[in-house]
Amino acid sequence: YCLDWGYTDNARRYLEYLLGQPTNTPDGGIRSHFPERGTSPVYDGGYFLQVLARYHQYTRDDAFIRRHMAAIDKCIAYILNKRQRSLLAEPAGPP
Repeated sequence: YCLDWGYTDNARRYLEYLLGQPTNTPDGGIRSHFPERGTSPVYDGGYFLQVLARYHQYTRDDAFIRRHMAAIDKCIAYILNKRQRSLLAEPAGPP
């Protein structure tokens, strides 16, 4: 909502806060920020990546994205690893 109303500084501070939060140590994924809602780190990670993409779309702040690429890469890797494991758990050719 901050981005939609032009509050890019507020959005950047919010994202800086989230990017500074600890990750799940066992699997390297981001910690679920809304466990009371029953959301998983996969959901939170996907939503977080959408917010980062939208932030960049609004601001074109390449330096911000570059500065946080390590955390972004961890988030992407976590989601891709979960997806790969779920595919391996299914029989060949599932819908």
